[in-house]
Amino acid sequence: MLFALHRDFEEGVAMTAELFHAGLLDDRRIDVVRPDGGVTSVNGFRAVVEDRLAELDAETRARLERSGAMRLLEAHRSSLVNLRRLV
Repeated sequence: MLFALHRDFEEGVAMTAELFHAGLLDDRRIDVVRPDGGVTSVNGFRAVVEDRLAELDAETRARLERSGAMRLLEAHRSSLVNLRRLV
């Protein structure tokens, strides 16, 4: 069980690196306004650069599809939609 979890984690790290090296992820920060008016900043995460995704060449897209990285990217995009609803 732990071996499978570790393997899945390592695959996720590798796919994320592929997406980053393809220029599809940028570092981001979110500022969350709390009910008391204070602001909490969340740093250290990456988000999809939609313009670069739209301009992705066919060869790179095919490579990312084969590796499974595009599925991870689509899940990440869905997650960001939900995050925007919370912030």
